[in-house]
Amino acid sequence: MITVDGFFEHQHRGKKTFPYFIRKQNGDAMTMAGLWAEWLDRETGVWERTFSIVTCKANPLLTGIHNNPQLAEARMPLLLTDNNADEWLQPIRNKSDQEQIQSLVQASSEELIAYTVRPLRGKLALGNRPEVTKEYFYDELNELF
Repeated sequence: MITVDGFFEHQHRGKKTFPYFIRKQNGDAMTMAGLWAEWLDRETGVWERTFSIVTCKANPLLTGIHNNPQLAEARMPLLLTDNNADEWLQPIRNKSDQEQIQSLVQASSEELIAYTVRPLRGKLALGNRPEVTKEYFYDELNELF
């Protein structure tokens, strides 16, 4: 499990992208489902620890933001609740366990909010600082026509 304050996604508008920060409406931390592995890098001989964030089909809010035209469908991190986090950590021993885990892989119904933030890449990016999650307005997004 991966605990975060929120996460970033880019919205595509024509040839431009606009970064959004997504978080819980009440400001609480959220827990993402993750998978981890420990493996030996055969080239370096070093044991590596890596993880991946599990994704699922996006909820309505994220469908409007994660709209990359090169992807078949919008995705979002799989958000766990207090009720199903323990289930996510259970070992898979049989088909029933597998089906139980698969039933968790669905878009979150938790109340999330999203707002635009400063660029995350390039010379205007703030870097890895708390200010990166502050709301920022883009004139291009406020144009009606």
